[in-house]
Amino acid sequence: MGAMTQNENGHFIAEAVDSGAIWQGELDRGEFIQKYKPIRNELDPNTTSDSTHGMFREIGQEHELIKATNHHHLWSYLDGEFSTFLSPGLVGGSDRLGCYITEVPWTNEKETVLLSVKLECVCFNQELFDDGDDAGDPDCERCLGSGTLWTEVSKPVSPEIANVAGAATTTLFLAKAQILADLWMEYRDHESFKSFVNYNDLGLPLAYCYANSIVTEQRNGAIPLIEEAFRLLLELLGLQDVGYQNLDEVLEASGQSDI
Repeated sequence: MGAMTQNENGHFIAEAVDSGAIWQGELDRGEFIQKYKPIRNELDPNTTSDSTHGMFREIGQEHELIKATNHHHLWSYLDGEFSTFLSPGLVGGSDRLGCYITEVPWTNEKETVLLSVKLECVCFNQELFDDGDDAGDPDCERCLGSGTLWTEVSKPVSPEIANVAGAATTTLFLAKAQILADLWMEYRDHESFKSFVNYNDLGLPLAYCYANSIVTEQRNGAIPLIEEAFRLLLELLGLQDVGYQNLDEVLEASGQSDI
């Protein structure tokens, strides 16, 4: 990443994300899916029926399949200090959260897929950061007091498309956590969500911990799991992220408010 996309603290600059300046050869999620065609995780019976692809975790039969798969069909899902991304092959060691298996093999080992980046919240306090403390306002609903937040990224659409689509607002992280927590507590045994709940057996409990202030800082390893769970929930319900406030809004938008 160039100097104009990250500040002296290493955090990404919001203006660079909004303008598209952060993209320096990487693919975004949509381009990755279109170009390499990641396969569904058929080994996990809890994979959501509407999911066209899914991450493979390095446990049980999924791990055996990863080991048996040609290196050029594997992509590692990596949790970096300032970004989460996919990298060709089986790399990353303890930073690897899982793998994607693709129908189309990669040929360029330097190609990457940028998924999310770490930004400074509006409440970020440089002095607190320099002292090694949480650098935000403890009452901030965006960052939960950490001073930084993770956001999923995709390449900007053209002005023509943006004008047609409108300026979409995305759901704040704490709202995502609360929505997932409420669904986990209220509908974990509902037939419509059993597979989703079982598949996201880490992301949902973590979301509950964030929503109920059991965890009060955004730890790198947890954020991608919560973000992925929320993305899969919207995918399951056939929704786009337009800035939801609570679970009732999500269920109403999907036509399932009467479940």
